[in-house]
Amino acid sequence: MVRVIDAFCDIVDYSALGFAHIQPKKTGTPPYHPALLLKIYLYGYLKRVRSSRKLEKEGERKIEMMWLCERQVPSYHTIATFRTFKTMDGSINHRKSLIEVFRTFNRFLNGEELFGTQNIYKRKIRKRQKLETGI
Repeated sequence: MVRVIDAFCDIVDYSALGFAHIQPKKTGTPPYHPALLLKIYLYGYLKRVRSSRKLEKEGERKIEMMWLCERQVPSYHTIATFRTFKTMDGSINHRKSLIEVFRTFNRFLNGEELFGTQNIYKRKIRKRQKLETGI
């Protein structure tokens, strides 16, 4: 699934969606590209990991996450700042942009038939059968 995330992030137009590079302080390190941080959020979205601290740990120990992030591991603070970043004038708001990206990503998965709706229905049927039989 990480290859799908990588392919999706390659075709996204970040400036049109309202993502921007966060300018670091003069003493800070260079900023991460918005594509890398978006890949982390999409991975967390699919794996149901919402916490920025947990996403940081996933980047340190999961091989698929290491491949996706090209062995770069942003800190939890950087991940959280990317999600909540907005300018004073409101021209850039990453929270709204992330919502739009998640919607677009879901449409992308549905269009490529990668969402797995059959699996969801199978799980519901199995659960219903277990409840009916009392197992």
